[in-house]
Parts: sequence; C-alpha cells; structure tokens
Amino acid sequence: MRQTVTLGAAVAFAAALLAATPASADSPAAGEYRGTMDDRGRPVAVALSLEAGPMPGGPGGRIRFSQPWMCGFELEYSGQQDNAAIYSFRGFGAGACYRYTQGYARVIQPGGDRLYLELFDEKMDGLNKVGLWAVRP
Repeated sequence: MRQTVTLGAAVAFAAALLAATPASADSPAAGEYRGTMDDRGRPVAVALSLEAGPMPGGPGGRIRFSQPWMCGFELEYSGQQDNAAIYSFRGFGAGACYRYTQGYARVIQPGGDRLYLELFDEKMDGLNKVGLWAVRP
C-alpha cells in the first residue's frame, strides 16, 4: 500500500512540474502577420498566424497563401535554431503547397512589428523568403 501511495505522489509531482513548465520565451510574438512573396514574377499574399507561447511539438499557428496558390498549413512549433523559430508543416499541402508538405518554416523577428519568413521544402532547399508585418486590429 505504501509503494502505491509513493508512486501516486511521484506521478502527481511530475504532472505538476509539466503543467508549470513555462511557454517558450524565444518564440516570435503571437499575432497575425501579412506579406507578399514572389512566385516566378507572380505575387502571392501570405497570412501567418502565430500562437502565444508554443511548446515544442505543439500547435504553433497556421499559414495561408492566397491567389494563385489558395492553400495552407497548420504549424507545429519545433523549437529554436540560432535566432529563428522553426515550424513544421502539418498535413498534406494541396496545389502549389504540395512541395512544402514535408518542409518547414523559419521565422525570424528582428524587432518591432516585422517578421522574416523562410520556407523550405523536404529537400531543405530555401524556396521563398517573405517579409511580413503585424496586422493591427
């Protein structure tokens, strides 16, 4: 009986520690960001929504591409690499997003309301770089 109580207390303590783990302070500021990228001379509007305090392996937000692509992904926060937050693409990309299905995004926030977004395909080729600005409500 004593071992069961001790084991139960250890599990409860571990759960409390996990619940008290702070969200990532290094991730970019939560919010809505907009910008335009170039696809072989055609402008593609980009909408990026980042969640507050993502934890590695958890939801990080979403990215949507407008005409002519009309596709997007949910983002999974993967952690920090140098000065960039890394987000994996969740799901299967349709249309022009197909090449990014196994890829990822690097998000760099140099300061203020601006972000830099780099998109990588499954070959780790950096295919697009986008400057994004925060959307004010």
